[in-house]
Amino acid sequence: MTSRVADSPITWDPAIDPVLCDPYLPPDRHWKLGSLGEALPVEPLPGRRAPLHIAPPKDRKAGRGQQRFDLSDRRENLTVSQLRHEVSNWRATGYRGATATTIRLLRHWNDPQATRLRPFFAQVEAVETIVWLREVVSRGNPLRREIEEESRDHNDGIVRLCAKMATGTGKTAVMGMVIVWQTLNAISSPRRRNIIHTDRFVVFAPGHTVRTRLGVLLPSAPGNVYDEMGLVPEDMHHRLNRARVRVVNYQAFTRKELIGDGPARALLGKSKGTDTESWEAAVRRVLGDDLLAAGPKGLCVLNDEAHHCYLPPERKKSSAEQKVEDRRASVWFNAIRTLRAMGALGKTTELGQANAVLDFSATPLWIDTAAKSEPDQFEWVVSDFGLMDAIESGLVKVPRVPVDDDSNRDETMWRKVHANTTPKSLSQWFKAERNRGSLPEALGGAVEAVVKDWKRKLVAWQKDGQPTPPVIIFVVNTIQTPTLCTDTLPDTRTRTGLPDRALTPICQTWTTWVVGIRN
Repeated sequence: MTSRVADSPITWDPAIDPVLCDPYLPPDRHWKLGSLGEALPVEPLPGRRAPLHIAPPKDRKAGRGQQRFDLSDRRENLTVSQLRHEVSNWRATGYRGATATTIRLLRHWNDPQATRLRPFFAQVEAVETIVWLREVVSRGNPLRREIEEESRDHNDGIVRLCAKMATGTGKTAVMGMVIVWQTLNAISSPRRRNIIHTDRFVVFAPGHTVRTRLGVLLPSAPGNVYDEMGLVPEDMHHRLNRARVRVVNYQAFTRKELIGDGPARALLGKSKGTDTESWEAAVRRVLGDDLLAAGPKGLCVLNDEAHHCYLPPERKKSSAEQKVEDRRASVWFNAIRTLRAMGALGKTTELGQANAVLDFSATPLWIDTAAKSEPDQFEWVVSDFGLMDAIESGLVKVPRVPVDDDSNRDETMWRKVHANTTPKSLSQWFKAERNRGSLPEALGGAVEAVVKDWKRKLVAWQKDGQPTPPVIIFVVNTIQTPTLCTDTLPDTRTRTGLPDRALTPICQTWTTWVVGIRN
């Protein structure tokens, strides 16, 4: 973390070694940020970083091609700060007020010798916060009351709790810990009045890839997260088999037309509302009556990438992108709203349903780019372990993005690469004979900028003699794009002055493409 030469003072450089904290303990130091959002090479500040909401950089080139953060108005999430304090005090008491089963699980997850893979502090804290709000304190607690009121106001009366966790900090493991906590408590206290624990779960995923990844939440799945990490004490493990877990894509709840495209449709003409299945019918079709018959305990809903699930507001003007997002969000949200209306989330009163909907996201923000450049955060966020926390604890590496794309446009093209390189546009581009061996401006500019930055790291690697060479990881929108990009690598090497063996494709897995120097 630091370097000392002879009697010279300690030097601090977050670019060389950004890690400050033990990933298994509460963060106790953090880097000071400059006006552009960069970590400054000065002695770290004591204590934990406050949960700040920092707007994304403006989508304009500023000065030397840098994207500027506006940090003049850093807004602290006071609710999360207070929750951190309350949960920390509760942890110090040995989890007083929790059930015996919950206390045993929390101690198990904090014991370095008990689990195969010890959960990180970020993961344990997220579960602790949910447990404290749902099991330990009553609705009379001012923090719980405030959060649930905010959630009901923005979610048509539904109570949601969101754990903000940076990508790479292990949201899937946290969902598994929630399933263990709920299931083992539901079995230990099966009485009817125990309506805060259940053994039935629906996990919503935003797409096929994520759904496949979340398959490890099924207790019977090979390589499931419970066995891989050792999340359940050995003598309690058999109880987990009682858990009923379904992982579904939210798109599956899209209501189907009851009349197809045959002669009946030709006779009836344009589809009407009565020709479409009801939301309840769609929910029963996807989940089945067996899972829905959960009794008074109801289901526990876990939302992965939950920023895609929201109640779309009425908008005076919407971009095409915004309309698509709102339609997607509507399907997801209406599925959950229907579960609440059916009583599948447990008993519902004016204070909310028995089982809170649990959200997990790295960016729990209202998608409102058409109206303003600074999106607001979901009001029901209860724990926050963001990207800077994850970097300072060594959980994720420092992300690097190109700061300029050398284009003459006012907007930096690399910030809209996906929108400007659709599968259709790429296909048309590469069909043109004159475009062989080149890339469209948006994609080409981004690749060139990333390669230039990688070249600087390559030179440093060659100078320092480190054993592991740097690589570039491209995540693209179609499985064809990496193959198309391969044709441009020789020309890219020539323009950037790289050696012939540089930027050699190393591996390709679906839409992830790794290139670099082979050893």
